[in-house]
Amino acid sequence: MKLRTIFLLLILGAIGAFSLLNWNAFITPTTVSLGLAEVQAPLGAIMLGMVVFLTAFFLVFVVYMQASAIFDSWRHAQ
Repeated sequence: MKLRTIFLLLILGAIGAFSLLNWNAFITPTTVSLGLAEVQAPLGAIMLGMVVFLTAFFLVFVVYMQASAIFDSWRHAQ
């Protein structure tokens, strides 16, 4: 594995461990401003959900880029 991949996996592991160790604080409801309204929601869970969403989005993006490169090289080889 590349050093960059190991580094990213360590960061994701650290985020996961931090979340598990502080789960009670993550799910404690607080007042969250949405700009036009304020709602009671667990801010930690919202932020953790955003990290998960961004990670999944970039994973899909990387897979798409790799597949595009493979298909282009396959098409060029023919």
